Amino acid sequence: MLNTKQLDATLAVNELDNQTAAAIQGGAAMTLYRHANLTGDILAAFDGGGVRTMSSNADNQASSVRITEGKWKFYDLPYWVPLGQSVELGVGVWNFVGLNDKISSLRRIG
Repeated sequence: MLNTKQLDATLAVNELDNQTAAAIQGGAAMTLYRHANLTGDILAAFDGGGVRTMSSNADNQASSVRITEGKWKFYDLPYWVPLGQSVELGVGVWNFVGLNDKISSLRRIG
């Protein structure tokens, strides 16, 4: 028979998707956050490889990023169209100043 303490502990556990789990464990090379200073929801976590266009729930939502490896380029237009604004960032913790809530695509460049 399940007692109340076991029930409370069971309800407190949530399954994490792979993206969130990798970001929490530090396994992602780049993690985007909804708000400044790495707060709010994790919008995306990538190790690299290929071009990324933000999903509709993350497009134009990112305010900060943690980069643990490599160099990344962030664009305000989808499919990293070079006509708009972009910024290149390396390892560190960054707030998007000129591109706050404007990131639509990204790619690892180094």
